[in-house]
Amino acid sequence: MSKHNMYFKIKRLPSLLFFIIASCILFNACGIVKLSPHVNKAIEVKKISDPSKTITVPDGMVWYDENPPAAGIRFPPGIYILEVESSDYLFFHSPEPLEFRIFKNGKPVDGKKIKGGIMFAKRNNSDAAPYAGYVNGETETERIMVWKLGKDFLLREGKEWKKSF
Repeated sequence: MSKHNMYFKIKRLPSLLFFIIASCILFNACGIVKLSPHVNKAIEVKKISDPSKTITVPDGMVWYDENPPAAGIRFPPGIYILEVESSDYLFFHSPEPLEFRIFKNGKPVDGKKIKGGIMFAKRNNSDAAPYAGYVNGETETERIMVWKLGKDFLLREGKEWKKSF
């Protein structure tokens, strides 16, 4: 190896080290950023009837988007009954409307109640949210995914909710 090639490689070493260290910091920082659960995805559905498939939420469940919260969703207590399905999800309708809240400085400042429920992915698909809250769409054949529940939802199974299937 010539002295010129050796000098060139040594001269580039600080730039290469900087790039590697900066990349590690960036990717580690990205790893701690919490992704927003908010979503607005319309899904076409068709009627299905299977009263044996239910989700029971004994005391209600509350989810916040961050700490302190800017928004929250409450799934009321009751038995959620399978009502419709899409190619990817089963939709369990809540016995009462879902409650949405907007917070400012940790205090609720606005809210709405909207008919909806909990949706379950039919299969594990890395592109899809496995569990989410939904609201009814403008037609009988539309549901709108509004809140991704993530893996924390699964961790609450048996404590805050249970399924019959």
